[in-house]
Amino acid sequence: VKKYPNDLKIRLNLANSYIAMDELNKAELIITQAREIDKKSPDAFIALGDLYQKQRVYELARMNFEEALAINPNNVDARVKLATAYFRLANQETDNDLRNELYNRSLEEWNKITQQDPQNARAFYEQGRLLFFGGQYQNAAKSLNNFILLRPSGSLGRWYLAQSLEKIGNCDSAIKHLEIVAKEIDTVKKQANYLIALCLFDTKQYKEAINMFNKISADTNLA
Repeated sequence: VKKYPNDLKIRLNLANSYIAMDELNKAELIITQAREIDKKSPDAFIALGDLYQKQRVYELARMNFEEALAINPNNVDARVKLATAYFRLANQETDNDLRNELYNRSLEEWNKITQQDPQNARAFYEQGRLLFFGGQYQNAAKSLNNFILLRPSGSLGRWYLAQSLEKIGNCDSAIKHLEIVAKEIDTVKKQANYLIALCLFDTKQYKEAINMFNKISADTNLA
Protein backbone atom coordinates (compact mmCIF):
# COMPACT_ATOMS: atom_id res chain seq x y z
CA VAL A 1 0.00 0.00 0.00
CA LYS A 2 2.88 2.37 0.77
CA LYS A 3 4.40 1.67 -2.64
CA TYR A 4 1.10 1.77 -4.55
CA PRO A 5 -1.20 3.99 -2.43
CA ASN A 6 -3.82 4.35 -5.18
CA ASP A 7 -4.13 0.66 -6.01
CA LEU A 8 -7.66 -0.23 -4.88
CA LYS A 9 -7.17 -4.00 -5.10
CA ILE A 10 -4.05 -4.01 -2.93
CA ARG A 11 -5.73 -1.82 -0.32
CA LEU A 12 -8.78 -4.11 -0.18
CA ASN A 13 -6.54 -7.16 0.13
CA LEU A 14 -4.89 -5.51 3.12
CA ALA A 15 -8.34 -4.86 4.62
CA ASN A 16 -9.27 -8.53 4.12
CA SER A 17 -6.09 -9.50 5.97
CA TYR A 18 -7.12 -7.34 8.92
CA ILE A 19 -10.61 -8.89 8.82
CA ALA A 20 -9.04 -12.35 8.96
CA MET A 21 -7.08 -11.17 12.03
CA ASP A 22 -10.34 -9.83 13.51
CA GLU A 23 -8.95 -6.28 13.55
CA LEU A 24 -12.17 -4.85 12.18
CA ASN A 25 -11.57 -1.20 13.04
CA LYS A 26 -8.38 -1.15 10.98
CA ALA A 27 -10.15 -2.95 8.15
CA GLU A 28 -12.99 -0.41 8.18
CA LEU A 29 -10.54 2.50 8.01
CA ILE A 30 -8.67 1.00 5.05
CA ILE A 31 -11.85 0.16 3.14
CA THR A 32 -13.18 3.67 3.73
CA GLN A 33 -9.94 5.07 2.35
CA ALA A 34 -10.20 2.71 -0.62
CA ARG A 35 -13.71 3.95 -1.32
CA GLU A 36 -12.39 7.49 -1.67
CA ILE A 37 -9.76 6.39 -4.23
CA ASP A 38 -12.33 5.35 -6.83
CA LYS A 39 -15.94 6.26 -6.11
CA LYS A 40 -17.02 4.74 -9.42
CA SER A 41 -15.93 1.24 -8.38
CA PRO A 42 -18.41 -0.96 -6.50
CA ASP A 43 -15.64 -3.04 -4.92
CA ALA A 44 -15.03 -0.88 -1.86
CA PHE A 45 -18.75 -0.55 -1.18
CA ILE A 46 -19.11 -4.34 -1.35
CA ALA A 47 -16.12 -4.81 0.95
CA LEU A 48 -17.54 -2.35 3.46
CA GLY A 49 -20.92 -4.09 3.24
CA ASP A 50 -19.20 -7.42 3.91
CA LEU A 51 -17.52 -5.93 6.97
CA TYR A 52 -20.83 -4.66 8.37
CA GLN A 53 -22.46 -8.03 7.64
CA LYS A 54 -19.72 -9.66 9.69
CA GLN A 55 -20.42 -7.20 12.50
CA ARG A 56 -24.18 -7.86 12.13
CA VAL A 57 -24.84 -4.20 11.39
CA TYR A 58 -27.18 -5.17 8.60
CA GLU A 59 -28.66 -1.73 7.90
CA LEU A 60 -25.22 -0.29 7.10
CA ALA A 61 -24.45 -3.41 5.07
CA ARG A 62 -27.64 -2.87 3.08
CA MET A 63 -26.76 0.74 2.36
CA ASN A 64 -23.32 -0.14 1.01
CA PHE A 65 -24.60 -2.97 -1.18
CA GLU A 66 -27.20 -0.60 -2.61
CA GLU A 67 -24.45 1.94 -3.32
CA ALA A 68 -22.52 -0.77 -5.17
CA LEU A 69 -25.60 -1.62 -7.24
CA ALA A 70 -26.21 2.04 -8.02
CA ILE A 71 -22.78 2.02 -9.66
CA ASN A 72 -23.24 -1.36 -11.37
CA PRO A 73 -26.79 -2.79 -11.38
CA ASN A 74 -25.50 -5.98 -13.03
CA ASN A 75 -23.20 -6.91 -10.15
CA VAL A 76 -24.69 -10.26 -9.11
CA ASP A 77 -22.42 -10.61 -6.07
CA ALA A 78 -23.62 -7.30 -4.63
CA ARG A 79 -27.26 -8.23 -5.30
CA VAL A 80 -26.87 -11.61 -3.57
CA LYS A 81 -25.43 -9.84 -0.54
CA LEU A 82 -28.18 -7.20 -0.59
CA ALA A 83 -30.85 -9.92 -0.65
CA THR A 84 -29.13 -11.59 2.30
CA ALA A 85 -28.96 -8.30 4.21
CA TYR A 86 -32.70 -7.73 3.74
CA PHE A 87 -33.38 -11.27 4.98
CA ARG A 88 -31.27 -10.75 8.10
CA LEU A 89 -32.88 -7.39 8.77
CA ALA A 90 -36.27 -9.10 8.54
CA ASN A 91 -35.20 -11.74 11.05
CA GLN A 92 -34.28 -8.99 13.52
CA GLU A 93 -37.48 -7.00 13.06
CA THR A 94 -40.23 -7.23 15.70
CA ASP A 95 -42.89 -5.30 13.77
CA ASN A 96 -44.83 -7.79 11.63
CA ASP A 97 -45.62 -5.40 8.79
CA LEU A 98 -42.05 -4.16 8.49
CA ARG A 99 -40.70 -7.70 8.78
CA ASN A 100 -42.91 -8.84 5.91
CA GLU A 101 -41.85 -5.84 3.85
CA LEU A 102 -38.19 -6.72 4.37
CA TYR A 103 -38.82 -10.36 3.43
CA ASN A 104 -40.55 -9.14 0.27
CA ARG A 105 -37.58 -6.92 -0.58
CA SER A 106 -35.27 -9.88 -0.12
CA LEU A 107 -37.51 -11.93 -2.41
CA GLU A 108 -37.49 -9.17 -5.04
CA GLU A 109 -33.69 -9.20 -5.08
CA TRP A 110 -33.54 -13.00 -5.43
CA ASN A 111 -36.06 -12.70 -8.28
CA LYS A 112 -33.76 -10.26 -10.06
CA ILE A 113 -30.80 -12.59 -9.56
CA THR A 114 -32.60 -15.58 -11.10
CA GLN A 115 -33.33 -13.41 -14.13
CA GLN A 116 -29.75 -12.12 -14.36
CA ASP A 117 -28.15 -15.49 -13.70
CA PRO A 118 -30.40 -18.49 -14.52
CA GLN A 119 -27.63 -20.87 -13.39
CA ASN A 120 -27.50 -19.43 -9.87
CA ALA A 121 -28.71 -22.37 -7.77
CA ARG A 122 -28.57 -20.46 -4.51
CA ALA A 123 -30.88 -17.75 -5.85
CA PHE A 124 -33.55 -20.31 -6.78
CA TYR A 125 -33.18 -21.97 -3.38
CA GLU A 126 -33.55 -18.72 -1.43
CA GLN A 127 -36.39 -17.57 -3.67
CA GLY A 128 -38.19 -20.89 -3.22
CA ARG A 129 -37.63 -20.97 0.53
CA LEU A 130 -39.12 -17.49 0.99
CA LEU A 131 -42.10 -18.39 -1.18
CA PHE A 132 -42.58 -21.65 0.73
CA PHE A 133 -42.65 -19.98 4.14
CA GLY A 134 -44.91 -17.30 2.67
CA GLY A 135 -47.42 -19.98 1.72
CA GLN A 136 -47.01 -19.44 -2.04
CA TYR A 137 -46.56 -23.15 -2.72
CA GLN A 138 -47.17 -23.11 -6.48
CA ASN A 139 -44.45 -20.52 -7.08
CA ALA A 140 -42.23 -22.13 -4.47
CA ALA A 141 -42.42 -25.45 -6.32
CA LYS A 142 -41.35 -23.78 -9.58
CA SER A 143 -38.33 -22.10 -7.98
CA LEU A 144 -37.28 -25.15 -6.00
CA ASN A 145 -37.63 -27.40 -9.02
CA ASN A 146 -35.15 -25.14 -10.83
CA PHE A 147 -32.87 -25.41 -7.81
CA ILE A 148 -32.96 -29.23 -7.89
CA LEU A 149 -32.24 -29.27 -11.61
CA LEU A 150 -29.11 -27.21 -10.92
CA ARG A 151 -28.22 -28.87 -7.61
CA PRO A 152 -29.56 -32.45 -7.43
CA SER A 153 -27.70 -33.03 -4.16
CA GLY A 154 -29.53 -30.17 -2.40
CA SER A 155 -31.51 -32.28 0.05
CA LEU A 156 -33.02 -29.41 2.06
CA GLY A 157 -34.23 -27.67 -1.11
CA ARG A 158 -35.72 -30.98 -2.24
CA TRP A 159 -37.54 -31.25 1.10
CA TYR A 160 -39.13 -27.81 0.62
CA LEU A 161 -39.99 -28.79 -2.96
CA ALA A 162 -41.62 -32.05 -1.89
CA GLN A 163 -43.74 -30.28 0.74
CA SER A 164 -44.78 -27.62 -1.78
CA LEU A 165 -45.83 -30.27 -4.29
CA GLU A 166 -47.87 -32.08 -1.64
CA LYS A 167 -49.55 -28.80 -0.66
CA ILE A 168 -50.69 -28.13 -4.24
CA GLY A 169 -51.84 -31.72 -4.76
CA ASN A 170 -49.12 -32.79 -7.18
CA CYS A 171 -48.71 -36.08 -5.36
CA ASP A 172 -47.01 -38.14 -8.07
CA SER A 173 -44.07 -35.74 -8.18
CA ALA A 174 -44.15 -35.18 -4.43
CA ILE A 175 -43.78 -38.89 -3.67
CA LYS A 176 -40.69 -39.20 -5.86
CA HIS A 177 -38.97 -36.37 -4.01
CA LEU A 178 -40.22 -37.48 -0.59
CA GLU A 179 -38.73 -40.94 -1.09
CA ILE A 180 -35.34 -39.37 -1.80
CA VAL A 181 -35.62 -37.00 1.16
CA ALA A 182 -36.54 -39.86 3.52
CA LYS A 183 -33.24 -41.54 2.61
CA GLU A 184 -31.09 -38.40 2.74
CA ILE A 185 -32.33 -36.50 5.82
CA ASP A 186 -32.82 -38.63 8.92
CA THR A 187 -34.34 -35.77 10.94
CA VAL A 188 -37.35 -35.45 8.60
CA LYS A 189 -37.70 -39.14 7.69
CA LYS A 190 -40.92 -39.60 9.67
CA GLN A 191 -42.46 -36.41 8.28
CA ALA A 192 -41.50 -37.38 4.73
CA ASN A 193 -43.00 -40.86 5.09
CA TYR A 194 -46.15 -39.36 6.61
CA LEU A 195 -46.57 -37.08 3.59
CA ILE A 196 -46.01 -40.07 1.30
CA ALA A 197 -48.82 -41.87 3.15
CA LEU A 198 -51.11 -38.85 2.78
CA CYS A 199 -50.34 -38.63 -0.94
CA LEU A 200 -51.03 -42.34 -1.39
CA PHE A 201 -54.35 -41.89 0.40
CA ASP A 202 -55.26 -38.80 -1.65
CA THR A 203 -54.57 -40.67 -4.89
CA LYS A 204 -56.75 -43.59 -3.67
CA GLN A 205 -53.86 -46.00 -3.26
CA TYR A 206 -55.37 -47.13 0.00
CA LYS A 207 -53.48 -50.38 0.50
CA GLU A 208 -50.12 -48.66 -0.03
CA ALA A 209 -51.20 -45.83 2.27
CA ILE A 210 -52.09 -48.26 5.06
CA ASN A 211 -48.77 -50.05 4.64
CA MET A 212 -46.91 -46.74 4.95
CA PHE A 213 -48.86 -45.68 8.04
CA ASN A 214 -48.07 -49.07 9.59
CA LYS A 215 -44.40 -48.63 8.71
CA ILE A 216 -44.35 -45.24 10.43
CA SER A 217 -46.00 -46.66 13.54
CA ALA A 218 -43.65 -49.63 13.70
CA ASP A 219 -40.42 -47.71 13.27
CA THR A 220 -39.51 -46.70 16.81
CA ASN A 221 -36.26 -45.14 15.59
CA LEU A 222 -38.16 -42.36 13.90
CA ALA A 223 -38.39 -39.17 15.94
